[in-house]
Amino acid sequence: MRLYSQPQVPFTDSYLSSLIVKTAGFLQARAYEKGSKPSDFHWHWFPVKMEEGTSHGLDCYPGCQVMTSISKLPTPLNLRNRDMIKVSLLDGREMHYILPTERASKLLDEFFQNQYMFSVINGKVVVYSKKKPVVVWVAGLWSDMSEWMDIPACDPEGEFTGANCLDPLNFEVPLDPDNVLPMYNEVLRLLQVPVSVKPDDINNASNTQ
Repeated sequence: MRLYSQPQVPFTDSYLSSLIVKTAGFLQARAYEKGSKPSDFHWHWFPVKMEEGTSHGLDCYPGCQVMTSISKLPTPLNLRNRDMIKVSLLDGREMHYILPTERASKLLDEFFQNQYMFSVINGKVVVYSKKKPVVVWVAGLWSDMSEWMDIPACDPEGEFTGANCLDPLNFEVPLDPDNVLPMYNEVLRLLQVPVSVKPDDINNASNTQ
């Protein structure tokens, strides 16, 4: 693909990389939905900054004080009636996923009342716990992986780093072998670049008598 990012063609490396991420992610998502088994290597973890707020995110309406992600997250795939998303603390302790309507009953449960729990409300991760994590790890299989390119990354203390969670120039999209060639063909189609073989000028010259 780098051939088409040379100065004579108006495609930058960044643009081509982002297009590859989006296209590959789309093809792989469709493969999962058709029954391809996700590998543990296909899950990617991203740091997400949290802030104090209400569980529903509406300042004009009273609600429970919780920790909620500053950014809305990409939509995870739903496979076998389960959203493909995980949330954990930075030390790796995974949180329990609950429905927002289960929060009140879980807090009365002897086991869950001392556990970290999370829901997804209006596209944001909402964490219920006595402690207030300022950063969480979020992993998943996504309908559009490229949306992570627009979410700012943060360090373990919750300070934004100036970069985004996904850098298309340094990201290897999980892709089944059967989807590699379709991905390149689709990218070339979107760029309106004909699929052709570059002439081997050196070899042609050596065959000249």
